[in-house]
Amino acid sequence: MCQASLENKSAVFEFGDIVVNWGDQIVTRISEKMNALTDFDAIRQIIDATIEEDCYIEDCPSGAARQPNPDFIPESNGCGSFGVQWKKELLPDEGLEDCCNTHDYCYDVCGADKDICDLEFKTCLYSVCRSRKDQWTANELKACKAAAKLMYTATQAFGCKAYQDAQKKSCHCVAMIDHQEF
Repeated sequence: MCQASLENKSAVFEFGDIVVNWGDQIVTRISEKMNALTDFDAIRQIIDATIEEDCYIEDCPSGAARQPNPDFIPESNGCGSFGVQWKKELLPDEGLEDCCNTHDYCYDVCGADKDICDLEFKTCLYSVCRSRKDQWTANELKACKAAAKLMYTATQAFGCKAYQDAQKKSCHCVAMIDHQEF
């Protein structure tokens, strides 16, 4: 077998090990957090929000409109939600956490469109990976893109409840007649 072929196989195994180790760590963390959850209603709410095709927010009562909550302070928590966090040191690049924080702030804007927030998140994640292409090996770049894909996909699959919660906090219903809050 030629040396180049051996090097390619070694690189494939190295990349595979990176992805497998990363996946194992993520599954372990999720399992730990799910086992620690005792509030089955919270789990039901996450699952209910996840299975719907679209992510809806509650309508205001008749005669009222959703307005920004002036008392709300936007917040971010890095990469993750509902007690499951991606450890910063396990991310291929620190810039990915900046994308997560920006995504959190996007959800925190009253009336924000979840799909737009999510697409901007995806663009940010892949942009971080592309920005390192000249500094990383091909396998490191693939690992970053795999992380970006996994993070974006997780947001698509499990982000609805986080979005709904953020909208409930960042908005409130105001009566259109005399501006009474509901």
